[in-house]
Amino acid sequence: MASKKVAKVPARKAAKPRQRRTREEGRQLLLEAAEKLLQTIDPEDLGIREIGSLAEVHHRFVAEWFGGKVGLFRAVHDSRASQISTLISTATSFGGRGGLSLEAIRHEIVLVNWLIQNGSQFDDLKDAFPALHTAKDFLSQTFSLNEEDADKSAYIIGAIIVSNALLRPHVKIPFAPIELIMHHMQRANQN
Repeated sequence: MASKKVAKVPARKAAKPRQRRTREEGRQLLLEAAEKLLQTIDPEDLGIREIGSLAEVHHRFVAEWFGGKVGLFRAVHDSRASQISTLISTATSFGGRGGLSLEAIRHEIVLVNWLIQNGSQFDDLKDAFPALHTAKDFLSQTFSLNEEDADKSAYIIGAIIVSNALLRPHVKIPFAPIELIMHHMQRANQN
């Protein structure tokens, strides 16, 4: 009688032990993961499972600690507000740092638009777009504009960036935001 060969079953890999974290550590990891992913993925296309996976924190904690995806993304917005304001206030030009300032603002505008569409409320324009008020200070100092003109220019620049962020996926726009902004600033300096 021929002996039967028994197939060897590969040894099971031991599961990586889960690291225990405090609630604050877990919240911070989820916040950082969401912020990182939102730099390349639109809010609509980003799921909490992806965020949890990158953070190495179970995705169910998004609901428990932030009240859901909208709450987490609002926390990202609030966190980014000071970073973007610092980025603008330390810039030497609009196109400086490889356009990082404008790209950061564009990502924030996309996020704010998504938050509004998903029920998030903002107290005022400064709460929704704090970069506009930092831009006002930048314009006042860099271009020697009076407060009223700097405020108006900040809103015009904000409108250029908002429209670009909202339309870019759907409409071919022949000018980069920096070109439109610099055109506006040249015209403002001529007056």
